[in-house]
Amino acid sequence: MDVFKFGFVALFANSLLNLSLAQSGPDFISCKIDAGLKGEKGDRGHPGPPGICECKPTDNSENERGDSASRPSKTTCSNVPASDPKPQWMGENELESFKIECDEAENMTCIAHETFSQKSILVKKNFTMQKQSFWWSTFADHSLKNMYGLRSTQIMWLHRLANSASQVIRIRGLDIKASSPELIQSIVQLLTWNDVAIGFYPTSKSLFHYGVELPTSCTEKNSTTEPCEYVDIIMKTDMVGRLPITDIYFKVNLMEKDLKISVENIRLCFN
Repeated sequence: MDVFKFGFVALFANSLLNLSLAQSGPDFISCKIDAGLKGEKGDRGHPGPPGICECKPTDNSENERGDSASRPSKTTCSNVPASDPKPQWMGENELESFKIECDEAENMTCIAHETFSQKSILVKKNFTMQKQSFWWSTFADHSLKNMYGLRSTQIMWLHRLANSASQVIRIRGLDIKASSPELIQSIVQLLTWNDVAIGFYPTSKSLFHYGVELPTSCTEKNSTTEPCEYVDIIMKTDMVGRLPITDIYFKVNLMEKDLKISVENIRLCFN
């Protein structure tokens, strides 16, 4: 064999050897590691520090104590446990809160008297509109609703909680004597919250009517020709949607002098 052929064969054999080693290389470096058996479980560690909970209580009892306008009570005075302090504020929420007084003797929730406002009007003796008869709301510069110091939403919220209601309205300036308190029937009619006109006596339109209480200084025994200083009109009902009164209709016919009529809400309570 000449030198040329021998060199070619040697080169070809060397190439085959390198190719075989390249293809089988991974088999020489690969390995398989078998995991051993699991060891025993270690001892439990020491407990960590106590956690801090910033959650608010779910019953909200602390936020409904009624001790401030921002924490109004959502229940009437009669539903507050005897061991708890009586609430001073009520309302569906902070924005709807209003001040109250608990009448423990009659177990009633009353609107705080300081909330009410008093209003007077002057009726001239030559006043001729509708034969000297008029609604308070058309003559005065603001309605009875405004005099209560409550919004309609607050009153209707009270209606949902209560089973009974009572109200006392004081009227000054009427020519009512102790000897004839029933004369107020011909002078005053009231418009209830549910828009029914009522008087001193029941009628075919409404069995609900008001009562009258005169001051002790104006009794029939000690009465004179002078009219009473004021007249208290009293209402009590188990139909809470009737109160409070929203308007007053006055009939002041045959006036001999000017009348200064004053209206003041004395009491408005629910239970």
